[in-house]
Amino acid sequence: MKSIRHQILAGLIAVAATHGTCQQVQASMFVTGIFSGNVAKVDETTGAFLGNVTTGHHQLSGIAADSQGNLWVGKYGGAAEVYHYSPDGTLLSTTDAISGGGTLSQLAIGPDGNIYAPDFNQNAVARFSTSTGAYLGALGSGVIGQVSGGLAIESNGRILVGDYSNSSIRELDPTSGALLRTIGAGQAYNVVSLAVDASGDIFSAGVYGDIHKFSSSGSLLASASASNGNYDPLAGAAFGPDGLFYVSEQNTTGNILRFNPSTLAEIGVFTNLGSNISGPSSLAWSSASSSGAPEPATLMLAGVALACVVRIRRRTV
Repeated sequence: MKSIRHQILAGLIAVAATHGTCQQVQASMFVTGIFSGNVAKVDETTGAFLGNVTTGHHQLSGIAADSQGNLWVGKYGGAAEVYHYSPDGTLLSTTDAISGGGTLSQLAIGPDGNIYAPDFNQNAVARFSTSTGAYLGALGSGVIGQVSGGLAIESNGRILVGDYSNSSIRELDPTSGALLRTIGAGQAYNVVSLAVDASGDIFSAGVYGDIHKFSSSGSLLASASASNGNYDPLAGAAFGPDGLFYVSEQNTTGNILRFNPSTLAEIGVFTNLGSNISGPSSLAWSSASSSGAPEPATLMLAGVALACVVRIRRRTV
């Protein structure tokens, strides 16, 4: 019996030790300024402007965060390349520039670790290696009428990209770039941003203010526009840690709007960046872990372990 008690006690202590001190995840929203060339940091809970983490690069557009919390930011126009920043704005590296220039509007990191971005100049999807920064070529040349800017990657790795000419979303094979299917034909007009939720539903934001939600099979589920007829103009779209759908208005107000992802009903303005950023474009969340106080579960386990120690010692005295 004593041996069993000691085994239980050892297990409790081990679990408590495994939990140890919790890793508090602190996520922040990062927003690119296409006209100001800065990346703004925003508190994910209050929407408060926390400062610009980087400046000096003009016409920044697409942004994505990797699993380490680092930021990848695409350049809009000129020598198309991607800047790699730490969350505090330290420039870590720069990818190759696309020969002949290009425009990288919305970035996404695929399951293969590569960066994907719609390239207006080639009407295709550009690929870059996150490990070497090498430009890996383009996908979808000849099957996209005219790239409109929006891009997202589904859980199966397939690429979604907006097609302005066909008012639709094209799904591409991530290896060959072959066209797999067309979604929202005649409905997804001038898509500038795309996002996919956990269930596989596809969300699009158009530059003239229309927002659509499509099922993973491509059926239109919901649509939205502002009460005055449009949100003018829309730019970035992404899901927040709270599961809500966030969309930026690329105008002088610098609004970031929130929507109910089920109905696309507008919840309201999450933050107004105003003069802090000119032309808010793409959105991304980056999380950084930090040590904090022990979790409640850890404290409970520690308490149970201590009680067991006292009980065993009393019975063995």
